[in-house]
Amino acid sequence: MAANARRLAALLPEQRRELLATMSPQDLSTLEYSWEFWRQPHQAPPPPPWRLWLLCAGRGAGKSWTGAQWVRHQIETGRRRSIALVAPTHLGGRKVMVEDGLLRLCPPDNMPTYEMATGVVRWPNGGVCHLFSSETPDRIRGYNFDAAWCDEIGAWEHAEDTWDQLSFALRLTGPQGDEPQIVGTTTPRPTKLLRALLADPGTVVSQGEHQDPWDIGVHTAAA
Repeated sequence: MAANARRLAALLPEQRRELLATMSPQDLSTLEYSWEFWRQPHQAPPPPPWRLWLLCAGRGAGKSWTGAQWVRHQIETGRRRSIALVAPTHLGGRKVMVEDGLLRLCPPDNMPTYEMATGVVRWPNGGVCHLFSSETPDRIRGYNFDAAWCDEIGAWEHAEDTWDQLSFALRLTGPQGDEPQIVGTTTPRPTKLLRALLADPGTVVSQGEHQDPWDIGVHTAAA
């Protein structure tokens, strides 16, 4: 469906107006909030099975948009019920992952609520997300999740400890039988954790058109 979005953008303004005029308000609303329609090829999830899908690219690749859309899709379709959101800082996570991410992308008739005091995002169907940061990895201890979205992994403060705590907490099977999965969205940086994740043969990597994740030197770390 991304090809449809590109074709729509390529139309002349008059052609675009004529096409959109044939659609009902409900169809237009559905189109506006359709991840499948608007996403680019590198923003589409890889075919299963995979444990970690890592979008490693520079600015403008739509990494955080993709992470938020994946979380939204997993919750709305009932594939996941409990997702961890992990950011470099709690303040940054609230802004990027929750306020500018999930709360902006969800349609009004299926809008989650955000409890700022607890860092919990709740959906109408009962699905929840818990916001954490790499500043305090121990806060993840004791939770159980069936998926996670990790943003800007290359900027995490206590990177290895945070990853370890999250890995321990990913022990639930999704309601439809899906094994735990992680979506990582990050700008390439030569950190120890990011090199290790990129070098792992089990990691599926997506990148923007102008960014090669191997530029950070992962081939050296894997040698």
